[in-house]
Amino acid sequence: MARAFGMHAERLETEDQFMPAIARALTRRPALLDIVVTPEAVSSDAETGLAWVPDLQPLAAWDKAERRWRGGSV
Repeated sequence: MARAFGMHAERLETEDQFMPAIARALTRRPALLDIVVTPEAVSSDAETGLAWVPDLQPLAAWDKAERRWRGGSV
């Protein structure tokens, strides 16, 4: 879709592709990088399974939404 609007777009599937793609994107702005990630990424908060959340965010609501998304009990 980005290409249809005249933007530079790439799909990245390996870590080695990241830095060269960033360089290309910065020279061909606007750009979109579609980066494939794994859902098994290690969380910074291993106890609750939450990733890092900026200060002043409603953590209880975030945790409830993530549990619902993962199909667990609320």
